[in-house]
Amino acid sequence: MLYPEDIQGTEVCFLLTVEWMGMAYRFSTIPIDIQDLSTNQIHRYNGGLSDPSIQQETSFVGLSVDGQGVSIEVIFEGLDWVAEWLAGRTLANSKCELSMIGIKDGKTSYTEQDKEFLWAGRVVQPIIGSPDKPIGHVVFSIENNLNVTKVKLLDQSFKIDVYKFPNLDGLVDYPVGKMAPLCFGVSGLYPVRTLTGIEFKDKAHVSPAYTINTIGSGASIRIQYIIAMGRVAAGQARIYDQTGGNFRNPVLVAKNDDGVIYSYVEYQLGTVKEDNAFIPALDNDQTFFTSWGEFEGGLISPIDGQMMTGGLDLCMYVLDKVGLEYNQAKWQGLKTILNQYKFAGYVNDENVLAWDWLKENIIAYLPIEVINGEDGLEPVLNLYFQDDKVHPRFHILESGNFQIITGIQPLDQEIINKVVVSFGYEGEFDSYVASLSIDPTLTVENNLNTKDPVSSISYSRYGLHETVLELPFVWDLYTAHRIARDKIRIQGLGAHAIEIQAHPAYGYIQIGDIISFTSEKFGFNGHKCQVISKSWRGNSWNFVLHLESNTLVNPRVV
Repeated sequence: MLYPEDIQGTEVCFLLTVEWMGMAYRFSTIPIDIQDLSTNQIHRYNGGLSDPSIQQETSFVGLSVDGQGVSIEVIFEGLDWVAEWLAGRTLANSKCELSMIGIKDGKTSYTEQDKEFLWAGRVVQPIIGSPDKPIGHVVFSIENNLNVTKVKLLDQSFKIDVYKFPNLDGLVDYPVGKMAPLCFGVSGLYPVRTLTGIEFKDKAHVSPAYTINTIGSGASIRIQYIIAMGRVAAGQARIYDQTGGNFRNPVLVAKNDDGVIYSYVEYQLGTVKEDNAFIPALDNDQTFFTSWGEFEGGLISPIDGQMMTGGLDLCMYVLDKVGLEYNQAKWQGLKTILNQYKFAGYVNDENVLAWDWLKENIIAYLPIEVINGEDGLEPVLNLYFQDDKVHPRFHILESGNFQIITGIQPLDQEIINKVVVSFGYEGEFDSYVASLSIDPTLTVENNLNTKDPVSSISYSRYGLHETVLELPFVWDLYTAHRIARDKIRIQGLGAHAIEIQAHPAYGYIQIGDIISFTSEKFGFNGHKCQVISKSWRGNSWNFVLHLESNTLVNPRVV
């Protein structure tokens, strides 16, 4: 790492490593030799790399990794890319890493272990054969979202068909082409207001169940209903028919003819634990619904063997499914915080894309930024949700090498100070069974409708600005309230930022980093800021710093 005292007379050399056909190709903006201390070898970076185009941004408490990448222009000496293409060999999907290192007089005292990471991913959309360029010339983007959009949350193992369930053939209510649901968390347990407070109901018509087998006939007939793919935490489940009749029985597991585990409940007259006028079938292709609220809940995570419900649990599950490179240690480091957010519900739409679903329904409501780090995607706790124990990664003093180039300016963010949340989604009725609000105009508060200090301050400044959130994968009261509170914390008082121009050596500062910034001009003394934008502008870095106004993070200076 380059420190301020090392910057004088120092230039930056960008380094690119590309793995192709089992070999590592090394490029640089200036030809240079770098020692690898782990092997005691000297690596030759042969030049051939133009200054990369780097533009990275976060979106407050969310994700803007998609579509972000680094544009690269490079020349592979001795390779004819058109000839390689004709032979069926392409650079697409090759692993890449972009880094930088400090040099003086065309040399460096730094080693491979001292390189400052900038970006990693895979080659996307290489352009070759430009008529005015050498035969080894190629232009491409490095991204970490290759083919992600093609991965569906439910694969074909969820499909209910006669190949996996042979006993379907001939059933009166054969669920043609249906998908067994992915069920997670405890759905069906929800709060309702009473005269004295709230009480929790534990029965709801949540996720679909389908008939997959009938055994025997007449009064002794046994009917099996698939309620979820995989092994679930619940030892029992309640099944509703279309008239409201229901029964409760143990959850059983079996394997379909493809060897995939599924969970089911069996019904037989006179042998169920609880039978409330349940009618097994009224017509062809009838759908039944499962309630999980009385029991332990849905899918057991294949990662840790526990019920999958926490924010981290779901992120890890989907990241593994889509095959994105991610930093497992960094995600696990936020387990205590992210798993405070409890999610529950079901998915049975075969067209749902796993990555899109995770971004829109889970990550969007977690207090993190997701960035592309050295070992893949990693979460960074947003500064809005830090407390007085914020530990900046760097302490920086404004100088000619790190100088403010704009005034403090508002970011383009809608003011919100009233949030109404609908949660507890019942699949059978396509509706929500619970709601709560944070409302600065309330004269009387109760357990589900409350005020909030930030909301009240915002209301006094800007008037009423309301939004409604529908959370189809939240049943937990405390998670619903936490999401509403977070929304106001982020958008109630607006957000402000400044732009910084920095010496090339400051490239070690990454998106999402929290820095302590001291500026005599602005009267900042160790003011905590978070980097929300980073770009390379020819011969300098430009950073946008979000200025946190939380007095616990940045105490007022009198």
